[in-house]
Amino acid sequence: MKTLPSILIPILLMGCSPSQSTMQNFADEYVKERQVKWHDRTEQAAAIVAGTQEGDVLKALGKPDSTSDSPTTKNWLYWSDPSIKGGQVCMNTLILKIEGGVVVERRQGEGLRQDIADFYHGKHP
Repeated sequence: MKTLPSILIPILLMGCSPSQSTMQNFADEYVKERQVKWHDRTEQAAAIVAGTQEGDVLKALGKPDSTSDSPTTKNWLYWSDPSIKGGQVCMNTLILKIEGGVVVERRQGEGLRQDIADFYHGKHP
């Protein structure tokens, strides 16, 4: 004979788990918001090369999305090109190394490729 807790616990746990459509809708909205916010970042980022002044970077791209600075070096990360492809949230990165107020290194590539469910749970721990 089943007890009430053995019946209710699985039902309650199912109710706490987000549906695939909830996770998909969250990812779609997240990507759309960033597409609007970052609409010209890829184009603007193409103009950032070694030798570009820090102030020109800020004018072109705005405040970095993430930083990791030391007393002599600034490392700035910018996200761009948000999309959903094959059930994954995808975003590219531009990472700039700045020394003495000048870009000395520029790296661009695929920054994030994450399953929609993992992405959702990362934003809703």
